[in-house]
Amino acid sequence: MKKFSKRMVTLSMCASMLFSAASCGGKNSDNWKERPSFTAGKTVELNKSVVRDKLLGSWIGSAIGLGSGYEYVTTLNNSKPLDGVVVDGTVAYVALDDKYWEPNGVICSGSIGLNALKTGPLNDPRVEYGKVYSDDDMHVDILNQFIFRDYGPDLGAQDIADAWDKYAVADVGGGETVVPTIRNSGYIPPYTGQRMYGNTGYWVTESWIENESLGAIFPYMPGTLEAYAEIFTSVQGDALGMYLGKLCALMYSLAYEYPDTKVLLEKAFERMDQNNEIYEIYKYVLGCYEDGTDWRTACAGVVKNRVNCKLIGSADEAGFSINANAGMIFIGLLYGENDFEKSVKITSLCGLDGDCTAATVGGLLGLIVGFDALPQKYKDFLNGNSVYYNYTGKNSDETGVYWGAFAYCGENFPTSLTFDQITDLTLKNLEAQVTARGGEIDGEIYRIASQPLEAIPQLSLTNKSFERGDIYGWSFEGTKGAALTTTEAKAHLGNYGGLIASDDIEGEGKAYQTVALVPGRRYRASIWINGCADREVRIFAGEKYRSYFNPITSNTAYVKLELYFTAEKNRENIGIKLMPGTDDSFSLQLNFDDFSVEDVTHLTDGSYQKFSAADFYVSPGLKTENDRVALECTKGLRFDFEGMKGYQTFKIYYRNTTGMPAQAEAFIDGKSAGVVPLPAQGADADGNEGNAAIAWLYAGAGDHRFKLVLNSFENIEIERIEVYGGNACFEK
Repeated sequence: MKKFSKRMVTLSMCASMLFSAASCGGKNSDNWKERPSFTAGKTVELNKSVVRDKLLGSWIGSAIGLGSGYEYVTTLNNSKPLDGVVVDGTVAYVALDDKYWEPNGVICSGSIGLNALKTGPLNDPRVEYGKVYSDDDMHVDILNQFIFRDYGPDLGAQDIADAWDKYAVADVGGGETVVPTIRNSGYIPPYTGQRMYGNTGYWVTESWIENESLGAIFPYMPGTLEAYAEIFTSVQGDALGMYLGKLCALMYSLAYEYPDTKVLLEKAFERMDQNNEIYEIYKYVLGCYEDGTDWRTACAGVVKNRVNCKLIGSADEAGFSINANAGMIFIGLLYGENDFEKSVKITSLCGLDGDCTAATVGGLLGLIVGFDALPQKYKDFLNGNSVYYNYTGKNSDETGVYWGAFAYCGENFPTSLTFDQITDLTLKNLEAQVTARGGEIDGEIYRIASQPLEAIPQLSLTNKSFERGDIYGWSFEGTKGAALTTTEAKAHLGNYGGLIASDDIEGEGKAYQTVALVPGRRYRASIWINGCADREVRIFAGEKYRSYFNPITSNTAYVKLELYFTAEKNRENIGIKLMPGTDDSFSLQLNFDDFSVEDVTHLTDGSYQKFSAADFYVSPGLKTENDRVALECTKGLRFDFEGMKGYQTFKIYYRNTTGMPAQAEAFIDGKSAGVVPLPAQGADADGNEGNAAIAWLYAGAGDHRFKLVLNSFENIEIERIEVYGGNACFEK
């Protein structure tokens, strides 16, 4: 069991005793719908030595990028020539001059490298000859390989949470709160990364920089990679960082098939939601590249026009802007034209969060070309015998002196690893995925059952983040003085946000866009809200909605609302609705921003098992009314289900009208699988498809028992639970 609080452990033990005498139910065969067989593409053969060389090249390339990148070079001054002097006293400008790349032949001379030319506030070379010290750009990437080693190729969210707990991960940004959240609340991803549940760094870079290398162990298996990228990137954060992490992980997977980075970007974006600022930046950079605009001008354009992050202030503080840094990655990949050194050099000199961007580009190009093809000077600087030090504040290097790394894995994690050891571990995980996904290993030959990558249908949204400064593209219906306007004061990530305001507490209003859909496909709608803590808010698609009544929401923080739904019509009104208040309400307005609707059909398969109240075995004394089981603290329900290979997706349809969030602990075959939060809802919000919490839990093929126990004192009602296969690429 995880290291939950004493209270939570006690409740779990009580619940276990309550169920120990219950009779075992049979398989709910009537509730099972057969999944279509996943049809793999052609069989692809890869040579083991070639693959290993690519993996070593990726790890070394990432480290070279880490040490070469100019972090904290963030300021754009339009009065300065873009290719002129870029270090002026204490001020540095983006798009550094070529002289800052390996000055006097010194490799890895970026802000956190060897610092031949100092441009940032750091004074700790984390990459030097033959050595790499722990950093947030690499330590979780390496940890992820240990997670697959420890829990196997078909792991689930609770396994990732267990690993972060086991290895006592120290992190920054959105990762800083993960271990305390797991230990204190028992939450599992995606809840560990969400602002609603306490992650104030959800918007920072960690979801991207710590998970992009995932794709390296899924050659020709992008579908499986996508399923895992969805979970892994949700551990530390949310929003644009999660999107960029999934995009980069997908590129790493596709790199085995598409070595041309321009084509690679194109193919990856075909599989991603394009109603996204990062896609807009990609199109901007691609246009600059195809028009012959020099890369420094493109870099300046990204910083000047594409920062769009309210949380960090002005363009001068763009270092942590996800979309601006995404632009630097695209500049490096396009203008680098498949050359390792040129790609890393350009990315490094772009600045912003340069160690992160250059590490991503270096790792990807290293994967494409392989270690043997790297320039000799880099292979002499770092190679398989070089050592990664997991710096924990102890005597990690032979001198006992280090300048101050701040991200590491603590307990139970090796103090040091050679890059050969990291590569061999990665290779073993890759081999496990090959055999788990229908392939085979014949001596030195990997025969991979390739997974086809089809473009997803793209949706058309207009002014989704209100960055026009008006409400163009939005429709509105309201009562009692309710109106829709824009606001600058309460934007989420951009310069503007939407505002529903009423002059009467009973006033209501809904803002929406009419979106073309494909009937039968699955979608995820999301929107960020701020304020309105004392009133019900609904995110809706047609008649389907998910209700929130969330006291965590305040005037100081945005939180994300989500709705998963299956389209029944070819067009639906999708948006946000502020419900009428009560005598206890005081909020008269709702801020909202960053509206998104994305096709997620490729992340699920067509099979599921549905369990209604009549199918549940419940703790003694619990009542079933209106086709719902009323759960009480320490009590719960269970059912038996037929699992499929890999993790399962559980959708828990519930009703919580207590005004407070509830916590329910899930168990698979008697083992705790973590806590799922169930936010409060409006009083009439039961029985709707949207009112469901999501949990990605490992079960595996065969018969299993699921148990859900209420660990809080806010009584809730469970209507049904649906069990989906984790991904179409997971065979039954």
